[in-house]
Amino acid sequence: MTAAGDLLRDIKTLTGLLARAQSEIESGNLIDLGALEPQVDEICQRVGQLPAGEGETIRPRLLALIDELGRLGALIEARMAELKDVLGQAERNRARSAYARGDSGQ
Repeated sequence: MTAAGDLLRDIKTLTGLLARAQSEIESGNLIDLGALEPQVDEICQRVGQLPAGEGETIRPRLLALIDELGRLGALIEARMAELKDVLGQAERNRARSAYARGDSGQ
């Protein structure tokens, strides 16, 4: 297989991992994204090392990968905003409860 062919296979694999990560987040599950960063870095390095002309063969898949990364990033940001709202509400409820008991927090 050519360098572009190997890279194309790895981009497809990573795109699938990103789709699964999105699904897990949408289901409310926690995920570890630590393994994705080195894979993305490796693919970026390999793209830069492709011989002239071979990059065009992977361009559509590479653009799809970039889109998946963007969707995952947006999904994470949305989930973090939701969690921030939940935590803020919990803190307000705790403060109301303490105030209702006459608890000064000391």
